[in-house]
Amino acid sequence: MGSKITFRRNHPGGGPLGRCSYGIAGVPGIVVIDLGLFPGGIAPVAITLDCTLVEAKAKAVKADAAPATPAAPAAPAAEGMVTKVKGKLVASKPHAAKVG
Repeated sequence: MGSKITFRRNHPGGGPLGRCSYGIAGVPGIVVIDLGLFPGGIAPVAITLDCTLVEAKAKAVKADAAPATPAAPAAPAAEGMVTKVKGKLVASKPHAAKVG
């Protein structure tokens, strides 16, 4: 019985074609193979090894994790605008409506 490892990514180095890595989802560790070992230097999507490896692991989700906290309410609108002038914050007064 064999174990299937799947393509992870290409790596620099190795022969003139470079290297690539294979692994098992959710399991730390990789197998690095020189692309020159594959016909035309093209890595297959998966490789079956003639040995038994660990099974793929699903990502663990904590059941006791606290629910996400809602975002804080928006701050009340400022009475004036704050602008940046020559690197300094400058507050301006709100505009008053003109009457008459």
